[in-house]
Amino acid sequence: MWNKIKEITAGLLLVALLGYILFQMVMIKLYGEVLLREDNIWILYSEIVLIIGTLALSVERLIKDLRRK
Repeated sequence: MWNKIKEITAGLLLVALLGYILFQMVMIKLYGEVLLREDNIWILYSEIVLIIGTLALSVERLIKDLRRK
């Protein structure tokens, strides 16, 4: 049960983060540059924690997949 929750969470976070990165790349293409600034420190910390969590789940998933082969 826990592994299934981790797999779903990792997938959802990965999709969300890739969407965010794609949005930034499109904005760079349209405007030539993008200036990112976060005035709310709590939102910045939340984003950092979510990215670290996604990275941790992704690394765990990669290691698990490599061990299967």
